[in-house]
Amino acid sequence: MVLDIVVPRWKFSDKIQLYYYGYEICEKGHSWGPGVRDHYLLHVIFDGKGYFRKDGVVKTLTKNQAFLIRPGEITFYQADLDAPWTYAWIGFVGGQSCQFLHEGKLAESSVFEIEEGNLARKYLKQLLRTDANAPESIFRLRGLMYLFLSEIYKQLSDEEEDLAINVQQEIYIEKAIDFVERNYSRNIGVADVVSYVGLNRSYFSQLFRTCLKISPQEYLIQFRMKKAKELLATTSLAVGDIARSVGYVDPFNFSKAFKKHVGVSPSLFREMNAEEKGSGIN
Repeated sequence: MVLDIVVPRWKFSDKIQLYYYGYEICEKGHSWGPGVRDHYLLHVIFDGKGYFRKDGVVKTLTKNQAFLIRPGEITFYQADLDAPWTYAWIGFVGGQSCQFLHEGKLAESSVFEIEEGNLARKYLKQLLRTDANAPESIFRLRGLMYLFLSEIYKQLSDEEEDLAINVQQEIYIEKAIDFVERNYSRNIGVADVVSYVGLNRSYFSQLFRTCLKISPQEYLIQFRMKKAKELLATTSLAVGDIARSVGYVDPFNFSKAFKKHVGVSPSLFREMNAEEKGSGIN
């Protein structure tokens, strides 16, 4: 079954113009290309699978995926031999209004997801059911095309925004960890870390715990205990000196924290470590 509708060349003042749209239950191995288009062509896969090749890279695409062909791009696509795809397409031209189709995720792969329930699918299906030759369809087709593209734009923008947020969150965490690693030997606390990162303390603590599954305070203590164990095992420094070396002003508080987190006192840990080395236990 093939539905391929060419739209009359109405003269819009808009920069985006609908060329044609259609729907096809493809035969096994049905293909197009290699070739180029002089317009944008966007396919949405409703069922089955097939193959899309661009710039020498072949991708297997399935239900709920879409692929975009831009003007001048050399592409080839083919339905699978066992489970050929069923897809719909929309061809259009546009100037600066279509710049988003060259940016972000689409600039990298030309392939993206359009899940069930996405409004873009709804508008595309409504467009497919519209008679292009009916006098009243001039406004409906233009409206549906813009609604379809607006949902694609919104989806891609949301994905880019989510990615940017995740990257920024990782930067905050890396910045905090770096601060701890460079300043653990000083008398610093979580407030100093928060001040350095530049976030609200409550938000920072929640973000830190979400990313590392541990609170900032616990991370700082564990890092200090790790450094303390290294000093106890590799130097002859007094416990009080080691306490100051890992940021504790009061040796008593250090010993108390060490025993709580390691299970033994600093002195006993050093003795046990020396015995293990003496007996050759690794």
